[in-house]
Amino acid sequence: MFFYKSGSNVETVIRNLGSEMSNSVKSYSFGTRTIRFNNRIVITAVVVLLFSIGFFTIRKIENGLHSIAKEGLEQTLNANAESLIQYLEDQKSDSNIVTKNPELVKLAESLVDYSYKNGVETIEQQSAYSDFSKRLSGLLKDLEFTDYYLINMNFTHIVTSDPSYKGRKVGVLPDELLRTLKAGKVYVSLPIFMKGEEEKLNAKPLMFTAQYIYRNNQAFAILALRLDPSEEFSRVMFKSRTGESRETYAINSDGMMISNSRFLKGLQNEGLIQEGQKSSVLKLKVQSPDGKLTVMAESALSKATKVTYPNLESNTEGYDDYRGVNVIGAWTYLADYGFAITSEIDYDEAYQSLFIIRNNFRIMLGLAVLFGLGTVVYSRKAVKMQVKFRDALKEAKELGQYVLTKKLGEGGMGVVYKATHKMMHRDTALKLLKNEACTDRDLKLFENEVQQTCKLTHPNTIRVYDYGKTDDGTFYYVMEYLEGMELNDIVKRMGPLSPERAIYFLKQICASLNEAHSIGLVHRDIKSQNVFITQQGGEYDVVKVLDFGLVREVSDTDNSMLDNVSGTPAYMSPESVVRPRDVNHSSDLYAVGILGFYILTGGYPFEGSTPVSLLMKHVNEKPPRPSEILGKPLPKDLENVIFKCLEKEQEDRPESARHLFDLLDNCEASGNWDLQKAEKWWGAKPMIKAEKKDEISTKAIDQTVQISLDS
Repeated sequence: MFFYKSGSNVETVIRNLGSEMSNSVKSYSFGTRTIRFNNRIVITAVVVLLFSIGFFTIRKIENGLHSIAKEGLEQTLNANAESLIQYLEDQKSDSNIVTKNPELVKLAESLVDYSYKNGVETIEQQSAYSDFSKRLSGLLKDLEFTDYYLINMNFTHIVTSDPSYKGRKVGVLPDELLRTLKAGKVYVSLPIFMKGEEEKLNAKPLMFTAQYIYRNNQAFAILALRLDPSEEFSRVMFKSRTGESRETYAINSDGMMISNSRFLKGLQNEGLIQEGQKSSVLKLKVQSPDGKLTVMAESALSKATKVTYPNLESNTEGYDDYRGVNVIGAWTYLADYGFAITSEIDYDEAYQSLFIIRNNFRIMLGLAVLFGLGTVVYSRKAVKMQVKFRDALKEAKELGQYVLTKKLGEGGMGVVYKATHKMMHRDTALKLLKNEACTDRDLKLFENEVQQTCKLTHPNTIRVYDYGKTDDGTFYYVMEYLEGMELNDIVKRMGPLSPERAIYFLKQICASLNEAHSIGLVHRDIKSQNVFITQQGGEYDVVKVLDFGLVREVSDTDNSMLDNVSGTPAYMSPESVVRPRDVNHSSDLYAVGILGFYILTGGYPFEGSTPVSLLMKHVNEKPPRPSEILGKPLPKDLENVIFKCLEKEQEDRPESARHLFDLLDNCEASGNWDLQKAEKWWGAKPMIKAEKKDEISTKAIDQTVQISLDS
């Protein structure tokens, strides 16, 4: 782990101990008497004692490594499962958008009616045919679909991107597909081969979505859209292929792999797939060399032992995978989609550090035999060794003057831990820059976050205590530790806020921004996830503005910072999209307006299926009134303030954060929420914390993005 400091790991402790033992003498004086010990007995005792200590220590370390390996596998599996689910749901959403296109539906009606009357032989002569093909091709251009098939209710292909299918009848449809279509939902198939293509060397399997097209609430056709599972479906899991052997893959109910293996060349060399085979999708059964399903596949697919997501099963003791290699893994079954997913890593790679520790203990035992000590000497050394082991394990959780006690969260660039200062005994939050994020640009952003945040002293802004770099080059900074909830959590769990409480929070945010703006800093990422509500100094509902990771000075002329669209799509102002160089304090006030809209209604003024479509709405569309989204009246003066923040032109928004504070303070509902009401709210509702990682939003519109305008 990257927390180890040079010279403090277990291997060094053992090496130093062996060196100390080699310099020891074999006799000691007590007063005037000299007691000499039998070397054979001493060596035997030392070996026995060291073997016992080594055995139990290794077992303890081994158990710890098994736990770490299990946690890593399950985290990887969870992340990939969520990505796959999101991918499949995105395909459903994209298919739904296509089939709801009014012009496309109208053209499809004309073509289907023609097919019933005249067949499909001359259908290409119809103008609707070319219009339909052009319109559909245009809609699919930016999506991941490769082919399309329009099928009438006689199950005949009438318009397809593959002319060989025109006029062909569809075979027997699976019951699950028919049930899904009749329920008015989008069906997403698992990878399959077209009939007759199973034995072809590089025949491409297909996935497809299918959905009824409706006329007057009556289904009149089916639109099927094809996907390539060897590319897009497999690509979702490519990012987890770290190290030399870690991989995540999916299998269907027959035990066939339905995503690409990372070991194609090795599989060909072993004769498990044909030479020249470019994909393992539906070409490889997940079985061990004895011809039986692997331990993972048997457990993941057996009705008796099947574990369905979000529950997981794991094996860290080792089993043979489909290559015949000993691996450890975690798996689960996605019941809604009918396939299993597993994350595996070779046993030798997973426990490489354990093998090193075992070798070190063998060296230590050899030294003990060569340089045996007396019983009294060894008893002292054994105590020292145990202390050093504890110190080594302790140092693995220390960073300078800070002891790391618990992981709090993780973002794109850093990981945040709860930590305690060893001398002051003060709880803090310590943010580490991820090693993989150590590009020059990311490091510059990280240092910028620290340096700019250190300039801010307002009580509604997170305080920074310390900043530094570990011996192995890992950057970190230390800030105040807060207990409470993100503003986003409060809205998600409790629903929209009352106008008076919303004003109470927004005024504190303005107070924090007023200080930043007064010294020329722009936050650029105000959102509900970056506003923390806590109890502090005996007061309740105290706001802390977090994450100044995108903050920059208005006077900053660094092109690498200016020529980027940066921020969170749901909150980004029009100028931050089309004129990033014009971003200033009014851009933060626009985000405050979005935030006010969100906490009053529980929704956003603009919605979009992709970040780009959402950004364009910020630029071009007028927002609805919050009361329209909420479905009930809101104070007009507060709505007017929110609308003023959401003006497209910067000069039409409030002049400053202080001006916005005053506008909010002048609202009739201002002052109706006070410390007494806040204390009563916190007393009636215990602190709520997200316990599962999957509770954190992973929607693209909620995540901070950076898009280079040069790319």
